[in-house]
Amino acid sequence: MKKFQHVDALRGIAVLLVVLVHCGQQAPPEQVFSQISRFGQYGVQLFFVMSAFTLCHSMKKTEELNPREYLSFMTRRFFRIAPLYYLAIPGYFVFSYLCLRYIGRTPFTLPADYSFMAVAANVLFLHGLYPPGNNSIVPGGWSIGTEFLFYAVFPFLFILSRRNRLHIGYAALVSLLATIFLVFIRWKIGKTGEIGMNDFIRFSVFNQFPCFALGMLYYFYSKNRSFERAVKILAPISAVFLVVPHNWQSEMIFTPFCVGICSVGLALVLENSRIPHLIARIGQLSFSIYILHFIPVFLVGKLYKLYFPVHFKSELVSILMFAAIAGITYLMAMISNRFVELPCIAIGHSFSSRFHPREPAQQPQTTTVAEADVAQPLPRPVVEPGPQP
Repeated sequence: MKKFQHVDALRGIAVLLVVLVHCGQQAPPEQVFSQISRFGQYGVQLFFVMSAFTLCHSMKKTEELNPREYLSFMTRRFFRIAPLYYLAIPGYFVFSYLCLRYIGRTPFTLPADYSFMAVAANVLFLHGLYPPGNNSIVPGGWSIGTEFLFYAVFPFLFILSRRNRLHIGYAALVSLLATIFLVFIRWKIGKTGEIGMNDFIRFSVFNQFPCFALGMLYYFYSKNRSFERAVKILAPISAVFLVVPHNWQSEMIFTPFCVGICSVGLALVLENSRIPHLIARIGQLSFSIYILHFIPVFLVGKLYKLYFPVHFKSELVSILMFAAIAGITYLMAMISNRFVELPCIAIGHSFSSRFHPREPAQQPQTTTVAEADVAQPLPRPVVEPGPQP
């Protein structure tokens, strides 16, 4: 698969935004830093857009989807995210237990709340369909569950969309109707209040699907002038919607569309831009950074509040806190990537290759003069190129 440096840069920006929003939660709420940091929550949607874009490139040579191709795809994706995520489940349990014992509090799920069903839902990546197990066992794990559910349907959607782009629109419409249905069910069971930031419906794959859909459209129309002009017009409008204060209820439905459009617009800008090596490297380590950053956020944030009380309104101290957390997490991610991610990715490719048996090598044939006189040349196979980036 062809590597795109601007995709690494976008992943780097996305994970820095995620780290920023959680750092902002440690700072005094009246700070400008704290107010700006809340926009970091949109980094997850930027991840979703880029994930769909890169998945399309990984599938572009697949003409037909058969069981072998599907199993190969899911095997690679499983070994890409499952090993580190599985290590994070007991890791955060132990960390939460130690924090509770020696500090007196934990920002994560209480050890007593690690129920069998919640853990099983996370292990099976079904916590995106199981509200009690969503975003609790591993901090930020809701996005992993949402993305894995998208993996399950992506190969089918990609093959259909390559034949007819309208299938992406159909899927987005179905996801919107499903989100509305979930809101209706929530209302019917008596939950009539606003849908909060940590509500299951907000995190569901149905509500977040527009981000994936826009990532796929970016792949199919990345060199289409009309598409680029439309994105350049809609991106500023979407950005205004995200910045201007508005009702959280309406945000739940429209935010994924707006963030997705802004993400594609940013991708178009960075396609031909010079990318700093550090940002690209952060993007390559983004998964480890995403999983691990909650630990330094809590520990450094604890020291921040201890030595710089909340009433000490220093923007510089908050910025230095963010830089320290990002730096510590970067070092942790380098180790995680070297000893967990890369070896497991190699194992995944090794297993997935078993679904594509090698063709037996052809033995050289000797041809007599008589046979050569009547031998006819074989026709050359016609290979249709797949869609080009």
